[in-house]
Amino acid sequence: MTSSTTRSLQSERLFGTLEKRHCEFCDNGTLERDIYKGNNALVCSNCGVPTVQVWEE
Repeated sequence: MTSSTTRSLQSERLFGTLEKRHCEFCDNGTLERDIYKGNNALVCSNCGVPTVQVWEE
């Protein structure tokens, strides 16, 4: 079982790796940290598509 601290560190690492990358769903957007449906997420700045969501317990 993974502790919540380990999950948070893994989420931060994942977000840090993918943040500011170009969106794969549109031509003009980049991925930015945001909240999507109550979850921490990386969401396109242009089209709003969530690319990554992290569900916290």
